[in-house]
Parts: sequence; structure tokens; C-alpha cells
Amino acid sequence: MPIKADEIHAWSGRIAAGEDCFLALFKSLSQDETERAARLHFDKDRRSFIICRGLLRSILAGYLGLNPAEILFEYGAQGKPSLQNRAMCFSVSHSEERVLYAFCKNCELGVDLEYVRELPDAEILAQRFFAPSEYIEFCGTTPASRTRAFFCCWTRKEAYIKATGRGLSLPLDSFQVPILPDQPAQLRITTRPNEYLSGWSLRHLDPSPGYVGALAAQLVSFPLAHRTFETAEECMERIRRPESSVLAGLTRN
Repeated sequence: MPIKADEIHAWSGRIAAGEDCFLALFKSLSQDETERAARLHFDKDRRSFIICRGLLRSILAGYLGLNPAEILFEYGAQGKPSLQNRAMCFSVSHSEERVLYAFCKNCELGVDLEYVRELPDAEILAQRFFAPSEYIEFCGTTPASRTRAFFCCWTRKEAYIKATGRGLSLPLDSFQVPILPDQPAQLRITTRPNEYLSGWSLRHLDPSPGYVGALAAQLVSFPLAHRTFETAEECMERIRRPESSVLAGLTRN
């Protein structure tokens, strides 16, 4: 599958597979991945992990011209996965029954996906983790928009810290993002609110009804293409026949 040097491709879909496809995905996993799956307590979680990781291998293999089992991962100090040969960069997030991937050739990136649901402790979490200005803005939202505003802010922050590879060693209140979906997704330094984080871009994503997503990338501007699927089988078909994929037209921020 072709991907240009300055492009980012997002893939999102439902975590579902028939038994034949599930078995093929399982067989593509490495020993440490199958051991990790076996340690998960619930069958639903094991199945979800196998499908998500198997599809990650399959999509990467499609871009790189390899077999899925040939993909070799390594992990950073905070657990961020990457390819051993650094041939591509990628990020993965899943929530409930859906998964979101992003891929590019040569920039750090991160994605986060959340199922939008009521959180009784949303205000407590916002006060603890959001920057002061974000918390004030959150408290000023209407009750009808507050839940979505929380997850917009949360996914944007998570996407950025995943892109940096620092995880929660980077305090969530050390940088600011807009919390509403229709606001430009920009990154600011908390101690210097008029200063943007140089070289980074942030995108709001609506990958599926009921879900909110975000993409952070160490690029000033980039075209973004989005492929969607409803089953693992459909995803595999899109890998085999990328020209048949429905793309949310390449857009540039």
C-alpha cells in the first residue's frame, strides 16, 4: 500500500472477526504477544487484544511488503511500541468495541480513542488532570455538552503524550488544548499560554458515532486519509485492495 512521506493514514473500525480470520490473526502474533493475551483474565479482552494486534501487524505488513509475522516490535521506556527497523511510525488506541490506528513514514505520532459515556467523577478528574484554564472552561460548558467536552480534552492530551513517548511522566496539566470539538485543536504551554508547541499538530477525529478521537503528530501540516472497516475481514480486504478503500479525502490542516 502506498503512503507518501508527508501523509498520515488513519484506520478505524469495529473489533470483530469471524473464527477463520481470528485464527489467522492469532497465528501472526509473536510468542510474547500470545503470552500477553493469555495473561488477560476475560475472554473478551483476550479476543480484543488478538484482533487489534493482529490487524496492526497486517496493516503494517501491507505498507512494508512483509508477512504480518515478520513485523518486529520494540518498546520504549514508557511502553510505547515501535518497529525495530523504524521503517514506519504508528500509534494504536482502542475503546469498548472499536480501534483506531495511525501510520506515517517519518514523524512521531499518537492517537487516542474514547467511547463517550457519562462519568460521575468527570469534574474531579478534570480538576486533577486538566490545566487550570481547561478546568475553568470545562466548568463553563453546558450540562448537555460537558461529557463530550471532557473526552475531547482527554483524547487530545492522551494523543500528545503518546506521541512524545513519555506517557504520564509528562504531566497532563503542563500543556493546554481546546476542549470543544469545534475549536481548532492546538497545543499550548501552560506556563506560556500564548505560545504554541512548535512543530506539533493536533487533529480532532470523529471515527464513529458515540466515539471521540484525537491525533497528535510532530508535523506542522499534513494530509490525513481515513480508512474505516466494520469487521477484521473487511480490514484485510482493504489491505489487499487499497484502491477500493473509501478515504475521507486527503485533508490538510
